[in-house]
Amino acid sequence: METLIKLVNKVVEVGHLEGFLISNSNSERMLISHFLFTNDFFFKPKESNLGLLRCILLLLEALSGLRVNLLKSVLFLIGEVPQILTLAEFFSFSVDYLLSFYISLPLGAPFKGKAVWEPIVKRFHKRLSR
Repeated sequence: METLIKLVNKVVEVGHLEGFLISNSNSERMLISHFLFTNDFFFKPKESNLGLLRCILLLLEALSGLRVNLLKSVLFLIGEVPQILTLAEFFSFSVDYLLSFYISLPLGAPFKGKAVWEPIVKRFHKRLSR
C-alpha cells in the first residue's frame, strides 16, 4: 500500500492529478487527492485524470506483483459530471451514486419542511393501520 501512496503523492506533487482543496475555520487549506485508510481517490473527472489513475494502478501491479482488478473499480459521482459514461466505459469502471437519502429523507433537506416528512408520516400510518 505504501507504494500506491508514494505513486499518487508524486503524481499530485508534479501537478498531473488534481484533487480538491478544502479549508477549515482558520482558513487553512489542504489538498485532498486520496485517503490512505480506504484507498479512495477524489479528483476532477477528466479523461487525463482517469488515465493517470489507471496508469498508477498498472504501475502498482508491476511493482508489487499484486493483481489489480480494474473491473471492480467504481466511479462515485458528486454533482453533474459530463461524459462520465463514456469515460467509465473507456477505462472499464462502473458508475454509481452516493447515498442521497437516509430513512427516506433527502440528505441536506430542511428538516422543518412539511413536504420532507410526508413520505415518513405516510409510511408510519400505513404500518400502524395493519
